[in-house]
Amino acid sequence: MGAEGLVEGMTVTGYDFTGRKVVITGGGSGTGACMARHFAASGAHVIIAGRRKSALEAVAEGFDTIYPFVCDVTIEKAISDLFDFVEAKEATQSVADIVIANAGIAASAPLDKTDRSLWDQIIAVNLTGPFLTLREGLARMKAAHCRQGRLIAIASMTAKRAYPYISAYAASKHGVLGLVKSVALEVAALGTGGFESEQKNITVNDIGYWIGVKGHHVFVNSELGLYMDHMKGKRKKHGTSGRNDLRANPNAPADIFSVDYWKKVPPSV
Repeated sequence: MGAEGLVEGMTVTGYDFTGRKVVITGGGSGTGACMARHFAASGAHVIIAGRRKSALEAVAEGFDTIYPFVCDVTIEKAISDLFDFVEAKEATQSVADIVIANAGIAASAPLDKTDRSLWDQIIAVNLTGPFLTLREGLARMKAAHCRQGRLIAIASMTAKRAYPYISAYAASKHGVLGLVKSVALEVAALGTGGFESEQKNITVNDIGYWIGVKGHHVFVNSELGLYMDHMKGKRKKHGTSGRNDLRANPNAPADIFSVDYWKKVPPSV
């Protein structure tokens, strides 16, 4: 399956990623799988990481340049092994110059029903996972003197806006946004005459709020579908209504890769 075999509704980026290496965690389904296929169709070598081998292999099927790697993003050694695997794959350079921390989970519960195990699980995957992924990606880019590195965390609209019954999830995504903003300031200084000034083009961004594409909203991350399902009954019970905006665009993962979207991504946070 090449670019012509992508599911209906997907669009090719319009960019040439030949020779680039891309790491995507949570690459076995949804947004991660969609990004992997589009990058591969645009010439990149793509390493997808996740916990389910069969799901990763299904995404890679038909693509010679998508490589599955079973990995738990909450384990430090597993992330190190992932990047060792990345550097062993053939391309014009060994280091991954695009790293996307996409793995995430969601759960819905009132705060007084949120037990410690649920809290720990969500924070581990949604916040510690991006921390470990971006940290290792940045270290490898700096060691290789990468001049065009991109570190991206998939956040959520809840990185800026909270909802009831998802306190753990909201806390994790707010944390991701804070992580990205802080690291962005660190790498922005690399080109200002500091001790690492030779590395001028590593940027850090998050994706997660809604983005206007030709007059409509594209929700990049649909993990909150579980929350919206939870709220359907409450709308009905209280006599309220409202369109489920998070489900308004079923092609949202594909729309991430529209040329219109990528033109709007700012160079830095």
